[in-house]
Amino acid sequence: DQRGRLQELEKEKEQARTYFKLARYLGTGDRYFEKNEFYRAVLEYQKALKVDSKSTAALNSLGRTELLRRRFGVAENHYKKALKVDSENVQALEGLLRLYTQVGNAAARRNIQIRLEKLSQTNPEAAVAFGRIYEDDQKWKEAENHYERLLKRYPEHELVRRRLSYVVYRQALDENRRNNPDA
Repeated sequence: DQRGRLQELEKEKEQARTYFKLARYLGTGDRYFEKNEFYRAVLEYQKALKVDSKSTAALNSLGRTELLRRRFGVAENHYKKALKVDSENVQALEGLLRLYTQVGNAAARRNIQIRLEKLSQTNPEAAVAFGRIYEDDQKWKEAENHYERLLKRYPEHELVRRRLSYVVYRQALDENRRNNPDA
């Protein structure tokens, strides 16, 4: 029926408009984030949430930004909302793992760790989260070992390769600074 098809097309157009608005706000927020303009980034991510209140990308971006601003309770709330939308959202779980590590909440950290370990059996992004904790603590050798083990399991995985490359680069940078402090 022609009318049903027109309604379907109109619905698709509306979904596309929503997607593009969301992408625009998230992209602008990310650019502010990269320039350490966290307040402006938060405003953009909040606009994205007004477009789609269940956007895990917006919720995780808000969580990440607030974590860097050391607004731990606010960050935790955003990550938990993302998990209500998607209980296996790796970015939210990684954010909570990093948050609980920073604030020293061992019980909550362990709970998230168990969930990530379970997910990491089949999801390499979940396994990468543990390497990011080593990176946060600047334990470069541990991070390198972790990513090398992951690379054996997922030899073609781009994120694992990228994290390993970054860790090797950071170790070389640190060594260069130690050997040549005036450079």
